[in-house]
Amino acid sequence: MFNCIQRISRSYRGGKILTSHKPLVLLILCINIQAFFAHRMYVLSGRRSDLPIIVFFLASIRFIGSIVAASKVFGGISLNEFSTKWGWLNTICFSSGAGADTIVTAGQCYYLYCEKRRAFEW
Repeated sequence: MFNCIQRISRSYRGGKILTSHKPLVLLILCINIQAFFAHRMYVLSGRRSDLPIIVFFLASIRFIGSIVAASKVFGGISLNEFSTKWGWLNTICFSSGAGADTIVTAGQCYYLYCEKRRAFEW
């Protein structure tokens, strides 16, 4: 994944992207991937929207929280100050991302298992 981000970022600033911009590129990729799998879960579920809405909500929390964290980092805040004042934001971002990934994984497994049973019926 990191090599993919480096290849995408080669065109920025003469071939090198600033280190602080890499998490933003990763964030854009992650939100798109989570949205794709939430939509796939929506299609596999027979257009039931309960789990995909939860995944979109958690992905949105992660996206907004990461944007806020990036704005604080770009503002020139020190690492110690960021850790003490904004450590809770990192926890929320990581937790919502892990929750979205867990729901996507469990939902995909369940819906694909249900499709397997229907696919092999004669």
